[in-house]
Amino acid sequence: MKVLYDGLDPFYYESLTVSDIAIGLTSNTAREVLITIEGDIRYRLDGINPTSSEGHKAGNELILRGRGQIDNFKAIKTTDDATIRVTYFR
Repeated sequence: MKVLYDGLDPFYYESLTVSDIAIGLTSNTAREVLITIEGDIRYRLDGINPTSSEGHKAGNELILRGRGQIDNFKAIKTTDDATIRVTYFR
């Protein structure tokens, strides 16, 4: 098993439904975030809303590091609704 988040403590978890309206994350105090994806989404890290055909195609897992990536993360579904499961670390 790989070691994640050396020295960081998990403090919050949430499940978010990703539909046809772009969403961001809710915690504004995390230093790092683990996101697992169930379904198909696209995302952007520059604060601009992705579309169903524009943005990075996500795999099964994302790790975001630093306030810039976490604050600017936006996701949207590409086909059916998707769910992202998020653990926040500080």
